[in-house]
Amino acid sequence: MAKIDWPVPTALNPAGEPVKVLAAAKKKLFKKFKWSQAQCLYDATFVAVLLHVFGRDDEALDLCRELSRIPFDGKFRLWTAVEQALVLQARILRQRGEATGAAECLRRVRDAGFVDDRLAGSMLDRNGAVAEAVRTGDDEWELRGRVGMAKELAFVIELGGSDACPVDRMEGQWRENLDRLRVLAGAA
Repeated sequence: MAKIDWPVPTALNPAGEPVKVLAAAKKKLFKKFKWSQAQCLYDATFVAVLLHVFGRDDEALDLCRELSRIPFDGKFRLWTAVEQALVLQARILRQRGEATGAAECLRRVRDAGFVDDRLAGSMLDRNGAVAEAVRTGDDEWELRGRVGMAKELAFVIELGGSDACPVDRMEGQWRENLDRLRVLAGAA
């Protein structure tokens, strides 16, 4: 892949961010953001989900669109985070009635390919982070785990689910997860 030297996405700028959890995530990321580092892209999708949690979908979409400029180069090192941005973007667009834009995002995900087991929920809480965080009362770890779960729920839902994870049941889990995220992030 050619070197990417685009500016840091404006949605990651912490200046004037009134929400504590977003300000902290943006501040940490803005200083060190590099388009070539997968962790930076994952952290940016974390911010995008939190923006959605706070009902700031225009900003979430802007960030997802910036991330989704990265083309699939046949490797998944950077692509997995881009894929997460694309499915969140598709979800928000579909909810807004923008079916064509949502379909284009999902076409890119399908064209790159993915493991079918994901539609059966294999990655929803693959390491038990959410359950363990709830058990131990670790709200920060639960927040992180639930943001990861939101990304994967969006993936399953937007790509049509499966017999094991039908879309209607996953939508219920999405709502429950989003409600808990709102509490954890201070949006409720």
